Amino acid sequence: MLSKLRLLLIAQILIMEIGCTRTPIEKPQEQKPINERIQTVEMKTLAEQATIPGLAIPSKHVTITAKSTSQVMKIHIHAGEYVSENSLLLDMDPSSAYAALARAKADVVAARTMAANAHRDYLRYKTLFDEGAVTRKEFENATRQNKTTKEASLASESNLQAARTELSYIHIKAPITGYIVNKNVQSGDFVQAGTPLLSIDGIGVEIRAMPGSNLFNHLSKTTPVIISINGTSFPGKIVEAVKSADPETHTHPVKISIPQNTGIHPGAYVSITFLTGMKKAILIPTQDIVRRMGLDGVFILNQDGKAYFHMVKVGLTQANETEITAGLTPGDILIESPNSLLENGQPVHAILSH
Repeated sequence: MLSKLRLLLIAQILIMEIGCTRTPIEKPQEQKPINERIQTVEMKTLAEQATIPGLAIPSKHVTITAKSTSQVMKIHIHAGEYVSENSLLLDMDPSSAYAALARAKADVVAARTMAANAHRDYLRYKTLFDEGAVTRKEFENATRQNKTTKEASLASESNLQAARTELSYIHIKAPITGYIVNKNVQSGDFVQAGTPLLSIDGIGVEIRAMPGSNLFNHLSKTTPVIISINGTSFPGKIVEAVKSADPETHTHPVKISIPQNTGIHPGAYVSITFLTGMKKAILIPTQDIVRRMGLDGVFILNQDGKAYFHMVKVGLTQANETEITAGLTPGDILIESPNSLLENGQPVHAILSH
């Protein structure tokens, strides 16, 4: 019994000694205020916009077809070659065209002769009819023959003009200035009328867009357009907008003209921004937005003089300002371009931005 009491007494003495030698808990040091510029969040006017992809296409595209059944005699160009308007492209076999021209000329001579003879008969029968020397039926036959041969003569003249036009198709020339994009025939090929021979893309470029119906309903030929490619932007102008939507995609074809010498070539993909109107929104400098733990946010100065991180939802960005669609309200005190060392809850010495 005495040994147990002795052990308890020793234990109490040890506990008291340990308690007397424990290191006192230090109070945490308060963070020092950091200098930061501030501004008041307010509503501003923002241009509403929508951005969709677009495709650069030739402003002119011409497919040259054979005007009649013929043979390709000589080709003066190759695919990809630059050609000027009226430059020679192809030579077609002229034999059939010259033969048709010769026939047309002979037909004109014959038709003119028949018409002249019929007109002389008409004048003679008219005189005889007035004198009562021929019957009305004979005079009417002469009148009808005169009219018929005159019409035939006019038709032969039209056929002669067509034959001369056909002859002009022997030497096929470029209707526009541009580049040969398709060459579908070779020298010696026989072609039927309507057969595609080659295609030319003009040197001008325009942009084709396919906006959905919701966006299309907000567009007009006066809607401001911005075309962007490889970090470069320039204005565009809507020149054509088709109201009928594609039944499958529910999109509308829209053509946009762009300035010349932009360096854009057919086939290039671009970004098209339509400025469809104006609205009121919260806009802040883009540099005021920071990412913490993978989240977009800003630092707000609270009434206690400390900075607190607020998550925000960003919208459109124009110039150096970004729209905030959630997370801020007008009147909030925003810290501008926050220091990278600024921590949540840190005291701030506020400097009013001018």
